Amino acid sequence: MKNRLFLAAMLAAVFGTAASAQECPHNTVTEVPTRSALLSAEPCSAGIDVDFGAVRITVAQRVCPTIRVEPAHNMPKHEDGCGTLAEFANIVPVEIHAWDCYDPFDAWFWLTAACQRQPLTTVGGLDNYRTVNCSTKSEGRDGN
Repeated sequence: MKNRLFLAAMLAAVFGTAASAQECPHNTVTEVPTRSALLSAEPCSAGIDVDFGAVRITVAQRVCPTIRVEPAHNMPKHEDGCGTLAEFANIVPVEIHAWDCYDPFDAWFWLTAACQRQPLTTVGGLDNYRTVNCSTKSEGRDGN
């Protein structure tokens, strides 16, 4: 009799723990908007500002930027009673967009320099999540 009670208590503990581990975490996702940051700005040409009496000639200085861009992505957030969970979906790339100075005429760099787009550089990634119903959880990041 004691063995049966002990076995019943053990089974209840094991299955109770397993059932509680399967409970819905009630998470959804919230969008983090695209963020960008200017990392540098390389001057490419001298600006000119000259007065000739009533006539003023102005050529603005050209500056070529280097910008870090974090794309919009979804992050988990708790929401009571929603019946969903936030599941890893993919990784979105963090990129560096850069422009370098060049002179299309190879002669008047100080006056005709321009900015030329360089190839994108990926410098990292951000986890991106999606919302799924707790009852239909699909495979996650680890394949579980």
